[in-house]
Amino acid sequence: MIASLTNPDVLKSVLASNKIQAAKSLGQNFLICEEVIDAVLLGLEGAPKHITELGPGLGTLTQGLIAHDYRVRGIEKDDEFVHILPTMLPPKLRENLTVIHGDLKDVDWTYPTPYSIVGNIPYNLSGLIIRRLTQLQTPPYCAIFLMQREVADRMVIHDKSMSLLPLSVGLWGSAELLLRVPPSCFIPQPKVHSSIVLLRPSENALPATKREEILAKAKPFFQAKRKQIGTVLKKNYIKTIEEISAIEKAANISAERRPETLSIQEWVTLCDIL
Repeated sequence: MIASLTNPDVLKSVLASNKIQAAKSLGQNFLICEEVIDAVLLGLEGAPKHITELGPGLGTLTQGLIAHDYRVRGIEKDDEFVHILPTMLPPKLRENLTVIHGDLKDVDWTYPTPYSIVGNIPYNLSGLIIRRLTQLQTPPYCAIFLMQREVADRMVIHDKSMSLLPLSVGLWGSAELLLRVPPSCFIPQPKVHSSIVLLRPSENALPATKREEILAKAKPFFQAKRKQIGTVLKKNYIKTIEEISAIEKAANISAERRPETLSIQEWVTLCDIL
């Protein structure tokens, strides 16, 4: 019987015996909260049994997933974790884990069969991971990420706080908050709070090429988000006052509004006109 890594004493023992210290440069904070495992499993109800886990580390999430009959392919960059990870599972369950030694930026995340993606992802990679998720040609059934609360809130709360990240998610599917996670759920404790977010692709999403076109057209507005829509149209899109007035009327969007106040559908409409 392998003891759970959500037990702080067990985790500290594993770290000490392998002479491992959390690397701040990689955003490493080791999960010790059973409630987080339960929330991830609840979010996965009805999901396929194949999981891609991004950065499993020592395997706290991995233990919970495999104990509930999921087959996990873990993409891990750290040399030490690659060797330790399988030993954190009972021998009879290790066949349900495949460890891919590589950088998640370079490795294929998809399965030929229906799958989901999970991960405890560091702040410095969250934007890259979300953008790549929305660009996958074979999207997952769902994705569940434990991530910094600030980033999670940007995806879940759109009202008057739109930016490129929530726009990319909103064009692709939906985001739902599952759980707030305090610093005390990690060793060492981070300085920021975290959240678990459930992301689901929409069956009615626009084609990927169309979504990327919208994001490309929207980018200049968010680079000057304190500016009014009309100012960006004039400066970046070289529109005359008459042309801006015509765009206002066609899109039913005031040129005096700021980019962060537009809804996803308003961005679709505006970018179609541009």
